[in-house]
Order: sequence, then structure tokens, then C-alpha cells
Amino acid sequence: MSPANPDAIAYVALLQEICNKNSIPFLDLFHNSGLRPWIKAVRDELYNQDAQTNDDFHGTHPNSKGHELLASKIRVFLQTLI
Repeated sequence: MSPANPDAIAYVALLQEICNKNSIPFLDLFHNSGLRPWIKAVRDELYNQDAQTNDDFHGTHPNSKGHELLASKIRVFLQTLI
């Protein structure tokens, strides 16, 4: 999903607004994950491929490297809450 997608941007902004109003910490992985599914080289490195067609999933499901990247971001975020 591209950062230029207006629906995604509005959705993330709404989530952040709700969290802010309720004093809930918010981790914006849409903008800050480091995953860039709109870039093919990143999809090839950080996302799963369809085993039957050997084609990518268009950046839908991160592979183990993608999950490691997400986990590092989440870990840092959680440490700020402790």
C-alpha cells in the first residue's frame, strides 16, 4: 500500500486521533515501519512470495526478515512505555 493512498492515510490519521483522545500510545507502523511495499526491491527482500507462481503478494504479508524489522520497531516502542 502506497503512502499516497488517501484511504490508508485517513485510516491511520483516525486511529492516531482516537488514541490521542484516549491517552493511548500509538505506534504508526504505516509510516514508520521501514517496509515499503510499493518498491519492488523491498517486496522481493521483505515480503513472502506465492510458492505456486513465484510472484509476490504485492506487499501484503512480510516474510521473516520483514517480521524482524517490525519486531525491532515494536520493541523500541514498548520500551518507551516501561
